[in-house]
Amino acid sequence: MKTDADGVVLACVYTGRERHLACGSAVFVTSRLPNEDLYLDLLERQSDWDDAGLLTVTAVGDALNPGTIASAVWDGRRFAEDLGRVDEGLPFPREIARLAP
Repeated sequence: MKTDADGVVLACVYTGRERHLACGSAVFVTSRLPNEDLYLDLLERQSDWDDAGLLTVTAVGDALNPGTIASAVWDGRRFAEDLGRVDEGLPFPREIARLAP
């Protein structure tokens, strides 16, 4: 998969045929083993970000910590849902249990 300022270029693994998909953001889902190489490589190429239309790069999911596929998908979805959201504190109500004296 390749990215450009307007979206991503998807390629069929069988035919090699490519198709451009216009999008403003992309979330990459990879294997269960932690691997932050892509993230680190992108950070090293920060001088190229403007030409590629990138504003920020964030590592999520398995890039940080191995887990189940469901966990990685959830982490990616949560990140995608929060894109552009103004920080309003925690995205969920938090209850703090207290023991009675």
